[in-house]
Amino acid sequence: MNIDRLKKLVDIFSVSSYEDELKNFFKKECEEKDFIEDKLGSIFYLKKSKNPQAKRVMIACSKDEVGLMIKEVFEDGTCSFITLEPLSPASLLHQRINILTRDNKIIEGFIFCKNVKFNEVPLETIKIDDLSIDTGETDAKNLIKPGDICGFKNQFCKVGNRVISKGLNQKTFIEVILCTIEKLKDIELDFEIALGIVAQSTIGFRGSKTANYVVNPDLAIVINGFEVNNSNPKINLNDGFIVSQFDKQMLPNRLLLNDIKSKYNYKEYFGIIGNDGSFIHKTMNGVSCVSVGIPIKNIHTSVEMIDLLDVKKLEDNLFDYIMTLNNEKIIKLGVSEHEF
Repeated sequence: MNIDRLKKLVDIFSVSSYEDELKNFFKKECEEKDFIEDKLGSIFYLKKSKNPQAKRVMIACSKDEVGLMIKEVFEDGTCSFITLEPLSPASLLHQRINILTRDNKIIEGFIFCKNVKFNEVPLETIKIDDLSIDTGETDAKNLIKPGDICGFKNQFCKVGNRVISKGLNQKTFIEVILCTIEKLKDIELDFEIALGIVAQSTIGFRGSKTANYVVNPDLAIVINGFEVNNSNPKINLNDGFIVSQFDKQMLPNRLLLNDIKSKYNYKEYFGIIGNDGSFIHKTMNGVSCVSVGIPIKNIHTSVEMIDLLDVKKLEDNLFDYIMTLNNEKIIKLGVSEHEF
């Protein structure tokens, strides 16, 4: 893992629909020419095979980070906003943000509660409508417009093996995919593999629905973070490799799931909220799919936390599993009604 590249990744503003800079960074880091793209902005590096009958494996993660949109700008430099995806109001309060204006300038601000004196009145419940953005700008109405996009201001911090930052639930796995591409560079495979990043994922997994049509995979592995907070069964940082057993949008392909579980030490995750795999597996004719990843604290906040030992385990297992695949095995794993 390249920690310096991870920091560059999380510094890139990539709230949903403003992801071109990240896409360009991904293409540059790949140093390859064979890419598959859809019209939403998802992009995959395609490692081709000399096998004319080659099946195709998709390795995917989210590309965009969570964000807000300006709804109204007021004379006093404050703004109302909406969230682009479900976010906890408690996690937003007093967070510093960056507003990306129409002329691509960044204006800093913070989220506050207009009608509460926190040194006098304890706030037991916070609603999104109670929150506003303050920029301190006396000319805010001319600088900021309704529809401008906001993202968390980054405060990247490394403490031992732990990293704290915004955007880790996306950028960590982009780094893992880039590392995997580098490892595969000089290896010949008898199947094709598309490794890439899915656009507009945090706002309803939109890109995971369109990416399938351009990648057209026979097998898919989605990598993402699994929330440590209030997890049941409990997972923690430094638990290593996590395998999703269930969410309300997907039951993973049993052959693929059991094959991965038979090879690695892992912890199971049972969740409610879906991920990109939840939609990749049921788009087009359906795709054998599983979701794997690492534990992450405080997902969808400005202070997500990962353990680098978990990332190393994920990176190693992902590459190792790719090397166990071949064209014949991919065909067998793609048939759900027979045991492998």
